[in-house]
Amino acid sequence: MEEFNDCLQSLELDDLRFSGFLHTWCNKRSNGCISKKLDRVLVNIDWLVKFENSEAIFLPLAFRIIVHPWLNLGCKVLRKIAISKFSIF
Repeated sequence: MEEFNDCLQSLELDDLRFSGFLHTWCNKRSNGCISKKLDRVLVNIDWLVKFENSEAIFLPLAFRIIVHPWLNLGCKVLRKIAISKFSIF
């Protein structure tokens, strides 16, 4: 774990601010339930400058074993992405 933390420090990465559930993994056992925070969103200072209001949102574990984060960039979308329709002949 110390090597991993050293690596993050040398790459200048840090956890993005988050909201939602603290634990992102659960073994779903009724006896001896274990839950941990395994998932993180790592960002650098350039990200934080560009998206200063961004945050990771961890939704409830309700029906899943693993929670995947949603990413809120905290800014308006500058343009819409056009979805083109096509036909198969």
